[in-house]
Amino acid sequence: MSEVSDVEPKQTPPKKRRWRQYLKWLAIGLVVLVVAVELILRFVVGLGDPPLLVSDPDMEYRFAPSQTVHRFGNLVHYNAYSQRADDFPEHKTNSQELRVLMVGDSVINGGVQTDQSQLINTLLQRRLSDALHRPVIVGNASAASWGPPNELAYVKKFGFFDADVVVLVLNDEDAFDAMTFDPVVGRDPDYPNHKPILALTELFTRYLPRFTARFKAPPSAPPSVPQDQALPICMDAIRQFVSLARAHGAFVLMGEQHELFFESRASMRPMLEKGRAEIEHIAQDLNVPLIEWDAQLKQAEAQGKQTYRAGDFIHPSLLGDQIIADALYQPILDALTQSTTQPAR
Repeated sequence: MSEVSDVEPKQTPPKKRRWRQYLKWLAIGLVVLVVAVELILRFVVGLGDPPLLVSDPDMEYRFAPSQTVHRFGNLVHYNAYSQRADDFPEHKTNSQELRVLMVGDSVINGGVQTDQSQLINTLLQRRLSDALHRPVIVGNASAASWGPPNELAYVKKFGFFDADVVVLVLNDEDAFDAMTFDPVVGRDPDYPNHKPILALTELFTRYLPRFTARFKAPPSAPPSVPQDQALPICMDAIRQFVSLARAHGAFVLMGEQHELFFESRASMRPMLEKGRAEIEHIAQDLNVPLIEWDAQLKQAEAQGKQTYRAGDFIHPSLLGDQIIADALYQPILDALTQSTTQPAR
């Protein structure tokens, strides 16, 4: 007959069991919180689905073609030609159709802070179509930090899409914005070439560093071409751009954006003043109408209206975009109604 052990099995102390329960519920709570934040960031804010870019051996980079994303409550769409514009065929299909091609940088691109319906080209397209009672397409070939050499490379690669009017939008700094082909696509968080696994990933790698950068020393400036070398490169690119557009039968207009760096960064004033003078000179030399909207923006600012985004002295607000569209409207309308731009009936 076997003996019954007098030793009772050890039991987990109540205090230890309570801690295990706490840790289990804490882990569950953290998982639920992370999932909830991920869903909010992805489906409400729009993180995790940024517009992508592709490297380009001719123009450094451009937006990936044929993509649509929703970001910060805004619709962002790029057509088959990497343009932030409606989809349209490469060539006109309607004898009554008129076309305008706008080429520039982030000022006309709008970025993810601007809904597709509020872009300068979209505003112009609606207004011109209503005024002329005929189909009008306004394209928008642009990307952040593009300069004249990038813009020339774009039209050399993709053409002018049968545009009747071409609008080259520059800013004072573009006189010195030569290409460096610094590899930024897929390396710089602002130039993504793939979707992040999580919206949280984008929050921590792209947007939080911007906030913390305010408390750190400014990073070293990206590589650039020296001004004395960049100026002739950019001026030659503008000349080639205008010549090529005219060879394709387009009427050329030029718009110039005057940055508020004059008020915010006095150290940049000499460069920007020189850039403005050079752009005005080449426009006059090439007999290209130069459209400016600096006075209208400043007038609105004097009335207490915000024409630039908060804390931003380069990119216009929605009101600023409307002011720019208003400034461009009449010159484009006049050009479209000239006999040289009328389509065959």
